Amino acid sequence: MPQVLTGDSKGNSSFRVKCDDFKAGSIKVTVPDNFPYKQAGKADVTTAITVKSGNNIITPTNKVCVYNITTTNGLSAGCWQGSFNIGLTLTKE
Repeated sequence: MPQVLTGDSKGNSSFRVKCDDFKAGSIKVTVPDNFPYKQAGKADVTTAITVKSGNNIITPTNKVCVYNITTTNGLSAGCWQGSFNIGLTLTKE
């Protein structure tokens, strides 16, 4: 799981959820639609998390899901921080 994401100057980045040795069943990946970047003394900047590939499901033939994080207006100078949870639900066959 990603623990630290580094974005570009606009606050855009990507992350992936991967399972290399998955033999049977499926894993549903759940991520939020958005989360706020925060910095003291500045207004929060809302992000959007969208699926780039994988359709939120890891299977024996699709071992990775990739997501993009984007902002509408970008970020100003400074150290911005944000956090979100990734949910995983295993279904056995």
